[in-house]
Amino acid sequence: MKCSIIRDLLPLYCDNLTSADSNEEIENHLRNCTECTEIYENMSKSEINTTEQDKNIKPLKKVKKQFLIRLVCGILGTAVVLFGVFMFVFWGVVPISSDKLSWTFEERFMQGFEGPMDDNGNFIEKKKFNKKFINIVFTGDCSCIRKKGDSDYIYNSDGTVTVNYHITIYPVIKIPFDDKGENPNQFSFGINNHGDNDTLTIHCRDKDMTFYIKDLVEESGLTTE
Repeated sequence: MKCSIIRDLLPLYCDNLTSADSNEEIENHLRNCTECTEIYENMSKSEINTTEQDKNIKPLKKVKKQFLIRLVCGILGTAVVLFGVFMFVFWGVVPISSDKLSWTFEERFMQGFEGPMDDNGNFIEKKKFNKKFINIVFTGDCSCIRKKGDSDYIYNSDGTVTVNYHITIYPVIKIPFDDKGENPNQFSFGINNHGDNDTLTIHCRDKDMTFYIKDLVEESGLTTE
């Protein structure tokens, strides 16, 4: 068999893809042809090196993949922890305990104008007023509080509306005084000019405290006159 034919068959022979008869012809030729034998040996060495490289690369690829997975999981885990710390410290996610909350009553005055108005919202007869109202001031035993409010409206058969106010108070960490010089651990709620059945519910971590607003007005001992 010619050398050119043997050399065409050598790649298939190295991969064990040739038939038994072809193998016999190739091996007989290699025993008598130095040049073809040298080509076959070089081809076999190249095949062995490629196989060894694949064996060495596969574990490295696996380690690299595991490292990337751990890195991504670590970054995501750190981001979740930092977000949780931010929410807890600066936004507040756990309501204040009832024993950390106190309240007092105070008189406030509001000035403005009142009177009949036309269709364009302009006063027909403008009259200045100076009204007194009652505030309940909540104070948290913390550096700062954040409140979340909501209201439920019940429309009664007699045409009146009963309002149930809901307030949740969250302790947060912040500068002790804001830019306006006010105490950020306080907030106020006006308790006059409400119906007899209107309620105020303060949602705390350990319990909910519900008050009739008329009882709070009576408790304050103040009047709006």
